Amino acid sequence: MKILQLGKFYPIKGGVEKVMYEIMLGLSRRSIDCDMLCAVTECQTPGIIQINEFARLFCMPAWIRLAGTMISPLIIFRLRKIHREYDIVHIHHPDPMACAALYFSGYKGKVILHWHSDILKQRTLLKFYQPLQAWLIDRADVIVGTTPVYVRQSPFLRQVQNKIISIPIGVDKMVPVARSVSQIREKYAGKKIVFSLGRLVEYKGYEYLIRVAPYLSDDYVILIGGSGPLKEELQALIVEQKAAGKVELIGFVSDDDLPNYYEACDLFCLSSVMKTEAFAIVQIEAMSFGKPVVATRIKESGVSWVNAHGVSGLNAEPRDAGALAEAITSVLSDQHRYKQFSAGAYERYTTLFTKEIMIDKCVKVYDRVLQVDKQESHLAEMDHLNRRRVLMPGNLFFKEVKALLDIKKRVCINVCGESMRPFLQNGDQVLLASADPGNVRRGNIVLAQTSCGIVLHRIVQLDREAILLAGDANAKQREQTVLKDILGVVTTAHRNGKDLGLYSLKKRLAALFWYAVRPFRGYLLKIAC
Repeated sequence: MKILQLGKFYPIKGGVEKVMYEIMLGLSRRSIDCDMLCAVTECQTPGIIQINEFARLFCMPAWIRLAGTMISPLIIFRLRKIHREYDIVHIHHPDPMACAALYFSGYKGKVILHWHSDILKQRTLLKFYQPLQAWLIDRADVIVGTTPVYVRQSPFLRQVQNKIISIPIGVDKMVPVARSVSQIREKYAGKKIVFSLGRLVEYKGYEYLIRVAPYLSDDYVILIGGSGPLKEELQALIVEQKAAGKVELIGFVSDDDLPNYYEACDLFCLSSVMKTEAFAIVQIEAMSFGKPVVATRIKESGVSWVNAHGVSGLNAEPRDAGALAEAITSVLSDQHRYKQFSAGAYERYTTLFTKEIMIDKCVKVYDRVLQVDKQESHLAEMDHLNRRRVLMPGNLFFKEVKALLDIKKRVCINVCGESMRPFLQNGDQVLLASADPGNVRRGNIVLAQTSCGIVLHRIVQLDREAILLAGDANAKQREQTVLKDILGVVTTAHRNGKDLGLYSLKKRLAALFWYAVRPFRGYLLKIAC
């Protein structure tokens, strides 16, 4: 297989591009071809960097940075040129430039959408980007979330829960330098070191971490690593809170120094206050050193899932300095509890958040997607063969299909009858996925057991007690079913090898219109014929 990682920029400055780069490296070290296409910042020369025998980095020059996005039209042209080389494009969101490149590339292969976070800050621009984002969500074969919580809560993904999986971010354990660790501990001798790391920006909530200081005794010190636009404002707050000597802004921490601070600290604190903080890689980096974590319970974010409350540390309410202080002292004032959290943090890292686990899961997703592709190609070929057809009773058919879907297989069946005209007709092929509350929604076509028997009809009404179905060609008849009797949900449909795009925006609007004019359907069908 050959994979292309498509996304933000290089050199690495944030979590999204770090994940892209680590996946590329991890796959290439397993002799799997994986390249990366991105824009470059002003400090990197454009061109092609040969990382190793199995990995290349395509660095395209950017014209301008607009609303956090590197505008680089050359990404589009490069992808149009090279897209036929790849079995899978693994695109990382949010990045409107990467999405535009995929849209205009003409790529027809498999797409993995890695959903790192929703677009939250640029709400005005999102209104213009949303149609393209909706296209990307629909285009993706699989959507990968970094935590199950975030993708389950995202308002943009509620209608596609059936194709979402979770692959937590994984990192390699860093190696500290013993001498440097000793120097840090000597500098803060007799102090319990609380370490935090990130850009000095609003969503990191450092204002509240600084306000923790008055709650702590003098044997605590809070070290905040990182640079950013709020540095002077935060320094002034330290003076205002009379926290000089108890809170220090230590500035940018280099990659070489970072493991030394993780090793030297007693506890890591993540004080973030907004959903912009979707995962926080710094948490798992701290866990890899066996450090307990105190984080915040940000609504709809994955932060508090990463730091399991009562296992790897404690989670406090955001924007509450008192709650943060209570959590910090609770962990560090009880030696027995501290050892439990320390062991729990390291175990959580080794079982969920290593780089090897992340790469293993990515490979499994790639294999699965390509296997489905082979199965669908085989089904398309079989459709053109003169095959012997086997007829079976409806109840046996229902049982066999259900057995396959129960083990998460996808099943291809032929449409029989004309009750779903004009959207489906006799002989069309549909692909079924297992039903769950995430994909059973109004407008979807389902295979279900009803009082009228087994039908392949559209959901027209959905409530807690009953689900009403109707054939698109049926003017009056409707069938009633319940969730447990829905065998499967149609995900795609083909006619003569061509995808019918059942759930495109155009087809969904057409289906709504068609249901609304059901008293006139017979007349309209006669005209159509």
